[in-house]
Amino acid sequence: MRRRAVLTCVLLAWVSIACSPEPTELPDLSVSLGDLDAIRERGVLRVIVPTSSESRLPRRGHPVSEDRELAEKLARRLSVGVEFIYIDSRTDLLTLLERGYGDLVTGQLTITPEREKRVRFTQPTASVSEWLVGNRRAETLPRRIEELDGLEVHVRESSSFADTLAEIVERTAVNVDIVAVDERVDTESILEDVASGRRPLTVVDSNLLESVEAYSEDLERLFVLAEGRQLAWAVRQSTPKLAAAVDVFIVEHYLTAHRTEDRTTGGLADILERGSLRVLTLNNSVNYFLYRGRMMGFDYEVAKLAANRLNVRLEMVVAPRRELIFDWLLRGQGDVIASTLTVTPDRQEVFRFSRPYLFIEELVVQSAKAERLTDVTELSGRRIHVWLSSSHHESLLKLGALVPDITIVPISEDMESDEILRRVASGEFPLAVLDSHVLEAELKFRDDVVSLFPLR
Repeated sequence: MRRRAVLTCVLLAWVSIACSPEPTELPDLSVSLGDLDAIRERGVLRVIVPTSSESRLPRRGHPVSEDRELAEKLARRLSVGVEFIYIDSRTDLLTLLERGYGDLVTGQLTITPEREKRVRFTQPTASVSEWLVGNRRAETLPRRIEELDGLEVHVRESSSFADTLAEIVERTAVNVDIVAVDERVDTESILEDVASGRRPLTVVDSNLLESVEAYSEDLERLFVLAEGRQLAWAVRQSTPKLAAAVDVFIVEHYLTAHRTEDRTTGGLADILERGSLRVLTLNNSVNYFLYRGRMMGFDYEVAKLAANRLNVRLEMVVAPRRELIFDWLLRGQGDVIASTLTVTPDRQEVFRFSRPYLFIEELVVQSAKAERLTDVTELSGRRIHVWLSSSHHESLLKLGALVPDITIVPISEDMESDEILRRVASGEFPLAVLDSHVLEAELKFRDDVVSLFPLR
């Protein structure tokens, strides 16, 4: 029988030797190696979490607390309860996952080649830098790598920080004394030891450091040892369905994290008073997307420039279907649309457009395997797939006066350009229309479709 809305916490106190590949004797916990179907049948998602000072006293904005809240939301999305299993020794995390004592490991894991051999990582939840940190009251502190020669840096041996330091030693021949910290000691506790003077130096991810700096004045950032490290969750290699579900959830969460149900149709004065610019857009490879834990996209970058110019916070509001962005703007769920919209007479009757910031063509595309069309007149008698809400549809209607018998086939409004091109390549869609800048981006990664000619 499925258990509903269960939230439990299990604390496992390990006394194993940190470097041992074998975890210590386990308490009476169930073992399951099943994928998403088994989790739904069981009714509980088991989340393995490294024990930390945050485990029993969550603090808003702390990475561990955010991971916990996110795992709870994931369980609700999957319509199951959640059980948190806290582990003292970080060397046991992946081993316990592999053996089926949990379904998912959270806890700000850095993606490394060695770990990828053992588990499947999800979409990154953050992109961070690794900082060398010291006590600001110390008489001397290193300010560059060369000054680390002969100095102690305290980190857990299983951490990515130890790998980073080892790489520096090998690359530069600087003699860093890497001191191994007990695997049961979390990074925040190591930072507290540095702040109190009990340890000289350590390494920490930038997101955790920002959280600790909010209450500790004795820590000093020295310099960055590594940039662009990806943090993610982990599942077993044998659970592709769970991995896919988690990936979809993470992307949706981070792309729509700032979405608000507040509705207001006010102008600039209201935006400045509220302190945020709500930008309606779409999730695709051009407008707005999540890449290695970072929000990116052409329209996202344009929106950031606008928000910075107004000195307000940027809130990206992602519509699940492209035709909704117009309705949402009219209903006051956003202030502007930034989704590389084509200016058309029909749209101008309802909306006010900004100055153009991009000039494009509407291009017909077909499979690279098909006999290539050479002229727009050859569209007569053919089926062509487009979004009905798009300017492509308007262009085809106008073209129909000159080129008869074009059959316009509607595309689902929640289908994005990459899926359209996949169907064009397979022959499911004989012809489609995409904007030139979107097609240019996609053709950098594929050669199974070809651009034919513009509609206009």
